[in-house]
Amino acid sequence: MTRQRVTVKKVLCDAHAHLTAEEVYEKARLIMPDIALGTVYRNLSLLSETGQILKLNMRDSADRFDGRITPH
Repeated sequence: MTRQRVTVKKVLCDAHAHLTAEEVYEKARLIMPDIALGTVYRNLSLLSETGQILKLNMRDSADRFDGRITPH
């Protein structure tokens, strides 16, 4: 796990809401100011593909992500 991936996952696990990629990016920049938006998108994709986070497909707005993978 790269530092960037750990940061993205931490942002999602600490959040009390389902965040968009842009929201994850803004919060990740507070922890790691040099993180790139593309890096956030790549890590969100990888984390969701490996089942470490949930990707919520929204019909009329941007996809959202959740660090809690258990039912809630």
